[in-house]
Amino acid sequence: IIYSTGSLKNYPFDAIYDGKMFLCDRFSLTETDRLSSAIEFPEADRTTRALSLFDPFTAESDLVYAKREAGSLSDFLNNTKLVTGTDATESLLRSGAAAKYGMIHLPVHSFVLKKDSLAASGRSSYIQLSADDNNDGKTDWKEISQADMNGKTVILSGCDTGGRSGEEYYSHFDLTAAFFEAGAKSVISSKWRTDDLAASVLMKRYFRNVAAGLTVPEALAQAKRDVRTYFDPHPYYWANFKLSVR
Repeated sequence: IIYSTGSLKNYPFDAIYDGKMFLCDRFSLTETDRLSSAIEFPEADRTTRALSLFDPFTAESDLVYAKREAGSLSDFLNNTKLVTGTDATESLLRSGAAAKYGMIHLPVHSFVLKKDSLAASGRSSYIQLSADDNNDGKTDWKEISQADMNGKTVILSGCDTGGRSGEEYYSHFDLTAAFFEAGAKSVISSKWRTDDLAASVLMKRYFRNVAAGLTVPEALAQAKRDVRTYFDPHPYYWANFKLSVR
């Protein structure tokens, strides 16, 4: 387990190379921004109840491979509910209907706003879901933090969901932190802009590994090794995602 905060939360620890092996070849890494003896590792298997909200109806460009990614979740985890289009709403994510699921999967666009943009818009970082009569679909940090994510594993496979570092950003407004504030047990999120196809391939491998009985850290680490071997060896494509716990 690695303590990562500030600029370190975007550091690709998996890609540290000693001349022979990458760090992820030796270890299944997990990150945290709060050291505590009470930290528990997440559990998931083929029977985990999962909710996937994907391809919402928005003005943003389509994530072409998000549907494939959601389909992989459904293929490998038996109790998966897929929600798409105009039904993939902010209201659903924040409602009690989501409480019965142990895993929430969100392969959707996400936005991390700079300090000046936040001041101008009055909105913090957000994920983009479908709007309805009650909500605008732009589910921001405060709205996420007030939802019921108690004990859940949340997968945020959009861009920059682990936040950005630097003087122009508020370090505590990353979306990973918002889901922890809402009670999530663990969050899988991205350290930089995500390649849609690579994310789909990695998540398919991750879901397959979970269904095969690997622990969550082991499943993610093996998925990264698989992407490096079978998709592209450059760390941009496989070292992006991190598992965070509190």
